[in-house]
Amino acid sequence: MNPLTASVGGDVTFHCSHFMAHGNIKYFCRDSCVVKNILIQTNAGENPTRTGRYTIHDKRSDFTVTIADLRLSDSGTYICAVDRLLKDTYTYVTLRVFEGKLLLTFLTFFCELTLFSKNVCLELKLPFQSSDLFIVLSLFLKSVGNI
Repeated sequence: MNPLTASVGGDVTFHCSHFMAHGNIKYFCRDSCVVKNILIQTNAGENPTRTGRYTIHDKRSDFTVTIADLRLSDSGTYICAVDRLLKDTYTYVTLRVFEGKLLLTFLTFFCELTLFSKNVCLELKLPFQSSDLFIVLSLFLKSVGNI
C-alpha cells in the first residue's frame, strides 16, 4: 500500500482489506500490535465504533479507519489487523502528516489558472496520495517550462 499523505488538522481514512474476515474483530495499531498500541477495535453491535479521534467502520472483510484532527505526531506506521483463531493477519500502512494549507493553496491557485488539465484538477483532493503530489508537481514543472 502506498503511503498516505495528509495535512495537519485534516482527516485521513485507511482502507483495509483482509480475506474472509467477515465476523472477525478488526483492530488498528500504531507501530506494533501489542495491547498498549491498539488504537481502536470493532465492537459487536456497534458500527461504526469511535474512540477519541479514531473511527473504525466494519464492512465485512474490509474495514476503514479514519483519524480526525491530524497532528504532525500522527506521522508513522500503522497496522490494520484482523483477529484470527490461529494467527492474526496484518497489513502495514504509512502516514505522513504535513503542514498542508500552503500546498493546497498552491495547487488550487494553479488549477484555477488552468495550467493543469481539468482531469488532474478534478482528482485533487485530501488526503493526497504521495504519488498524486509527485504527478501534480511534475505537471506543474512541465507547464512552467512551456510558458
